[in-house]
Amino acid sequence: MGAAGPGAVRFVAIEPRCCCGRLGRSSCARSRFAFTLTTWTLTLTMDEPMAWAKDGVLDCEEPWATPGYEGLPRVHLQSPVVSIDNPDVVFCKVVTGRRADQNAWMIQVDVRRQAQLAAVQWTSTDPWRRHLHLPAKI
Repeated sequence: MGAAGPGAVRFVAIEPRCCCGRLGRSSCARSRFAFTLTTWTLTLTMDEPMAWAKDGVLDCEEPWATPGYEGLPRVHLQSPVVSIDNPDVVFCKVVTGRRADQNAWMIQVDVRRQAQLAAVQWTSTDPWRRHLHLPAKI
């Protein structure tokens, strides 16, 4: 969740899906980690009734197919955060392994353009420090 400009809130949902198109976790090997990322905006004005509006949908195949994603694991994205600079940009964690031997990256995707903008691997062994890497314009 994050701000989407003055008077609006953006919500990000990451939902598992099956290769057949159904929502929910799949048991088939092909789509075990398949997902869709959906953004919703709630306008907070007194002029019109509040209602969530779907802004964008990003299927997992989009970022997985970009040149910058090669070498990253094809797993469910975690901990989505809306950029404070651009509400169309979402930061997500890509995590593999267990806590002791965990590999983690922060990726930046533009949901409207359906493009991955950046990927950074974390090298810190402290799991709490992994949440502190969100670039922003100052």
